[in-house]
Order: sequence, then C-alpha cells, then structure tokens
Amino acid sequence: EYISDAMGFEADSIILLYYIKRKGLGRKRALEVLKMRGTLHSGKVWFMEISAKKGVIVEKRVADV
Repeated sequence: EYISDAMGFEADSIILLYYIKRKGLGRKRALEVLKMRGTLHSGKVWFMEISAKKGVIVEKRVADV
C-alpha cells in the first residue's frame, strides 16, 4: 500500500477497501480506516458486507491480516 504524503495532507479521511482471499472460504470484503482527521479510530481491518436493502454492514469481527 502506498498513500502519498500529499494525499494524506489534502484528505480529511482515507478509507481503504479490500477484497480478502481466505483459505477455503473464498473472498470477503473488508475495510480499514487509514486516516480520519479529528477522530480516534482503531486502524484494524474489519470485515463488511454490502447489502441492497441495508447498505454497508460492518461486522463485529476483525480480519486477521
């Protein structure tokens, strides 16, 4: 991963989206808040789903990447 210093300076928030391949379980979507100006965040990678009815659903368990 590479986020330029200029991008980090100009953006208030940087959220990375992943499509993680897991052994024997296929792929799963995940997200990581890399930067969120003015707030505390965990910096962990969280599994998520995108639902047509409910929108983005962030799961309680953390991806072990």
